[in-house]
Amino acid sequence: MAKNTTASTARSGMFPKIEIRPRFLIVPFGQLFE
Repeated sequence: MAKNTTASTARSGMFPKIEIRPRFLIVPFGQLFE
């Protein structure tokens, strides 16, 4: 599913938005794990 989403987003030219989304999700997740 992640591969399909990236391809669909990349086609729309929203590559920067996808890279920012996972980064924001990783920030809160990292704090919870720490």
